[in-house]
Amino acid sequence: MGDECETRIMTRITDQPQVTPLSFKAQVDEHLGRLLANAIARAQAVDPSYAELLGVVRDQVLGRGKRLRPYIMLTAYEGCGGREVEAALRAAVSQELFHNYLLIHDDVIDRDTVRHGRPNVLGVYHRRFMEQGLSSDEAWHQASSFALLAGNAAMAIGFEAILDTQFPADRQLAAVRHVQRMLFEEMGGQLTDVAAALPAGGVPTLDTLLRVCRYKTACYSFEVPLLVGAELAGAPAPAKRKLAAFGQALGVAFQLTDDLLGVFGREEVLGKPVLSDLQEGKRTVLIHFALASATPAQSRELGRLWGRRDAGASELESVRELLWATSAPEQTMDLAESYLKTSLKALAGAGLSQDARSRLTELANFCVQRHF
Repeated sequence: MGDECETRIMTRITDQPQVTPLSFKAQVDEHLGRLLANAIARAQAVDPSYAELLGVVRDQVLGRGKRLRPYIMLTAYEGCGGREVEAALRAAVSQELFHNYLLIHDDVIDRDTVRHGRPNVLGVYHRRFMEQGLSSDEAWHQASSFALLAGNAAMAIGFEAILDTQFPADRQLAAVRHVQRMLFEEMGGQLTDVAAALPAGGVPTLDTLLRVCRYKTACYSFEVPLLVGAELAGAPAPAKRKLAAFGQALGVAFQLTDDLLGVFGREEVLGKPVLSDLQEGKRTVLIHFALASATPAQSRELGRLWGRRDAGASELESVRELLWATSAPEQTMDLAESYLKTSLKALAGAGLSQDARSRLTELANFCVQRHF
């Protein structure tokens, strides 16, 4: 790939606009802190180890993060005419809890022990059990068990955040139904993603990989936060359909950018190891484009490097050079921008307030220009 193309892509994925006001993050964190403190107190009555587990969850949830999903939900709520902003904000913290539920489980699946530059729930317990003298296998098993339970608890508290607000029961039920559907579909997207990495699964098609983007990422990160906000505001069906279309397309664009960042991002900013995708041999749209465009020699070399558990910085640099040579990064970015355009077209027809539309447009552009 030429220097001009490389510069364009790296510029697009290394900008870092401030999309969520710091004051908003502070408000969300205040509500999250109260909700989790209450949960910890109730867990203490069950067993001290449960309260301790939720304390580890609290530390992860209140760590770094832009609170994008609560921001999306509250923006949709206000944009659809909702006026009970404080109640909506309390409900919006549910989206951060659902997000962390899925992150905690995802870390177990990916065998990642670090998030945002610090031990995640899995990492905290793995280190603890190793220090207690458990064998490596047993420490990993127990830490994974604790992390799975922690994720489930975060999910339960997320439902509580919605149901304990004073919105009409029919609106609450409609919102919870969207979350239930999201959780069901996300499990399918996660399974498809995991199965795609297995040798017996064959080479996944582009359609399969894009379905993973939709069901593993777009549904829970964008579509459902938008729909929960719209439901609590009592939005009409046409607005909800447009918001769903906006969220689906934007979520795919977001994930395509994430695939680029997983290889070309910086670990200290991403908050997770940049070697993860390489070591796992994760099948992404980026890798699909690379293999489709590679020469036989390039394909063999990529096959030799991709999926190596012992891969280090030198192997990562070799993969980066191979990907540039196939033009896969540019193809991935172009596809992300195409989905971005589709999302903005849907947003224009959703009938939101001008302020909400402007905020969501800014968010959409951020999603393909981000650098976490």
